[in-house]
Amino acid sequence: RWLEADYPHVIELKESRLLGETPRCRLERVRLDLADADARRIFLAAVAAQSKNILVLTEAVTPYLPEDTVASLGADLRSNESIRYWVADYFSAASYRYRRRSDMGRAMKNAPFLFEPKDYFGFFAQIGWKPKEVRYFAIEGERLRRPPPFPLTIRLVTRVLGLLASAERRREMKQYAGFVLFEPA
Repeated sequence: RWLEADYPHVIELKESRLLGETPRCRLERVRLDLADADARRIFLAAVAAQSKNILVLTEAVTPYLPEDTVASLGADLRSNESIRYWVADYFSAASYRYRRRSDMGRAMKNAPFLFEPKDYFGFFAQIGWKPKEVRYFAIEGERLRRPPPFPLTIRLVTRVLGLLASAERRREMKQYAGFVLFEPA
């Protein structure tokens, strides 16, 4: 069973673009603003009452929410015993600094990243979640032999920087962003 909760206009867009496609699972789309705490709690309670083993995937959600909203979401997820796992976007502190330094905020002014905790894993620990597994985009891309779809110039610059960097810096570069599978602490 796959429940997809998103803004009403996003669900409408998906449904119009996927018209005629047949899902490979039982799919339910729910029009919901996850930042609306009351509506979110009602939705989570209803889902938790129907299921015993839930994985919540918030891909491309948490970066756009303020820290207090992510904390509230995490508390709501944690308060439902049926919710066993939570997958959230991960960005390193270095990625936040790069985004500010490169002025990416201007390019993303219509959808700015708001979630920039000083201590990512400490933030989630405070709201009752511990990492079970971390998957970094660069490392997974190498493992799967799927390079990132960056323009050639960016790939070349990254390769040269990697060759010139220390082993520690190369490790940091590979752990720039990814996903974290959390479980209740």
